[in-house]
Amino acid sequence: PRKKKQWGKNASSITVRHTRLVTQVGTRLDFSLLINLCDQLEKLPALTHLDLSGAWIMPAGAAMLGTALESLTCVTHLDMGNCDIRTVGMARLLPALNNNLDLTYLGLASNNIGDVGATALGEALRFCMSLNTLDLSSNQLSGDGVEALKPIFVATTRLMSLDLSSNVRHFSHGVSQGHKLAEKLAKSLRGTNCSLTHLSLANNAIFAGGAHQILRTMMENSHSLTSLDLGSNGSSPNRLSPEGLHSLQGALISITLKHLDLSHNNLGTAGAKTLSIALSARSQVETINLASNNLGSPGFDFVAKFLLSKHANIRKLNLSSNNLHCGAMKNLAEALEGLECLSSLSLADNPSLCLKDPSPTEIGEVQDCSGVIQLCAKLRDPEICGNLLELDLRNTGLAVETWSNIVGLVANANSMHTFNGINLDGDFKGLDASRGSLQNFELLFMAKQLDRLNIPKAALKEMKVLALSESIDLSHCDLSEYPSALFHIWGLRTIDLSHNLRLRSLPIGNLIKSNILELVLDGCRHLIEPPRSVTQAGGRDVMQYLRACVPHPTISIPLLLIGSDQEPKSTLIRAL
Repeated sequence: PRKKKQWGKNASSITVRHTRLVTQVGTRLDFSLLINLCDQLEKLPALTHLDLSGAWIMPAGAAMLGTALESLTCVTHLDMGNCDIRTVGMARLLPALNNNLDLTYLGLASNNIGDVGATALGEALRFCMSLNTLDLSSNQLSGDGVEALKPIFVATTRLMSLDLSSNVRHFSHGVSQGHKLAEKLAKSLRGTNCSLTHLSLANNAIFAGGAHQILRTMMENSHSLTSLDLGSNGSSPNRLSPEGLHSLQGALISITLKHLDLSHNNLGTAGAKTLSIALSARSQVETINLASNNLGSPGFDFVAKFLLSKHANIRKLNLSSNNLHCGAMKNLAEALEGLECLSSLSLADNPSLCLKDPSPTEIGEVQDCSGVIQLCAKLRDPEICGNLLELDLRNTGLAVETWSNIVGLVANANSMHTFNGINLDGDFKGLDASRGSLQNFELLFMAKQLDRLNIPKAALKEMKVLALSESIDLSHCDLSEYPSALFHIWGLRTIDLSHNLRLRSLPIGNLIKSNILELVLDGCRHLIEPPRSVTQAGGRDVMQYLRACVPHPTISIPLLLIGSDQEPKSTLIRAL
C-alpha cells in the first residue's frame, strides 16, 4: 500500500475499501497514503465512482480529501461510510459536495456527524436534484438533525432509499428520542414530492406512535414505499408491541410493501394476529423478517393463516428465535404447499422444534419430531420447494431421529447454495473447517458445494477442507446414487449408506482409488452381496452366484462387495 498507485487519466472508478489511509506510527499519525491518493484524484477529471468505506481518514483527512474533490465535478457515487469524519470533517467536505450536484449515491454511515453535520449536509445538497440513495445510519442524529434534512427531500424527486437506522440508542422509562426522530422525519417528508421506496428506521426505539406517523405520511404522499425496516439488533429494540402494531394495521393494508422487517419487536401472539389480518387483506409482501418476536406456536398459527392465504407470495421468511415447537412445524409444512416461490427459510435458534407444544396437562418436555419430519418431506419435494436456495436450521435442537431427514434434504436439493450459514460460493476465509465442527448434513452440503465449484485439489489442501471428518452417516436418506461430492473429502474413512432402498449402484472404480476403509450397506436390497460361504469358495463361484441373481442374461448388474470384511481391496481384485 505504500507504493504509489497510478491510475489512468480516464479512470472513472476507484475503490479503496477497508484500508486505513491514515496510519499510526508511534505517537504520530501518518497521512502519506491519503496524500498520495489525493494527488492522484486531482488528475482524474472523469472520476464518477469513489468508494472509501472503512478507510478511517478522520476529520483531518476529510479536509485533505475535500480539497482534492473540489476539482472534480462528475462524481455520482461517493461512499465514505465508517471513515470517522465526525462533525468537523463533514464541514470540510461541503465545498466538494456543492461542486458535485449530479450525485446519485451518498454513503456516510457510522461517521458520528451529529445534528450539526446533518444541518450542514442539508444546506450543501439543497440543489442536488439527482440524489437516489442516502445512507446516514449510525450518526447520532436526533429529531432536529433529521428535520434539517428537509431541503434534500424538497430538492429531489428521485430519492428512493433512505437509511436512518441506529441513530437513537438510549431510552429509559418509555421515553425515547427515537419517537421524536420519527415524528420530525414524517413532518419533513410531508408535502414533498419525495418517492421513497426503501426506508430503514431499525434500532431507533421509535415505538408504535412514531412508526404510525411515518406510515401515514407515506400514505398521504404516495404509495411508493415497498421496503420498510422497523427491526433492530436487539440492543435497542423498536418495541412496537401488539398494541402498537394494531395502530399500524390500516397503514399496512394501504401500502403495498414487498419487504417488511419487524424483528426484535416482541409482537407475541396478539401482534402476530394483527399482522396476519393486515397482510392477509391485501399484501404483496415477498420478504418478511419476524425474528425474535416471541411468537411461540400459538402466534405462528396466525402467521400460518397468512401464509395459506391467496395473497401470500413469500420468497424470504425469517422465523428464528421465536420459541417454536413441533405444532408450528406442522403448520409450516402445510403452508409450504402454496409458497412455490420460497427461496430462503430461517428457523435458527428455535431449540424446541423437536418438542411437543406445551400443555397444562403434561409435566415436563415431551419429544415429538413429527413436525420436523413433515417439514423436511415438503422441503425435499421439488414441486413444492424447488426454488429453495437458503436454509438455516442452526441451534434447533434436532433429535437424532431427524438427522437422516435433513441429510436426505441436503443430498437431494440441487439448487441450495447456503445451508446453516455455510456458503462456499463466496470467501473461504471465514470457513470453520476444523475436524468434528460440522454435523453430517453440513458436511454433505459442503462436499456438494465444493463439487460444484470444481476447485483444484491443491487449493482445497490449502483451505484445509479435506480433513473435515473421518466418518459420515447417510443412512435412511432415500439416496438413489452415491454422492460423488464426498470424494472431495480426502480425510473420509467410513461411510454409512445403509437402508437407502433406492440405491442401485456404486462408483467402484473411484471407491477403490479413494481412502475409504469402511462402507456400510445394510438394508440396500437392490445391491447384491454374495454370502460369505460363496466368497470363500473363490472367484468362479462368486461369478456363478451373481449370474444366478440376474433375472435375464442381457441385464447387467454392478459388482459391489466380494470377500470377507477384513480382506484388503487388492486381494479381492486378484480373486476376480
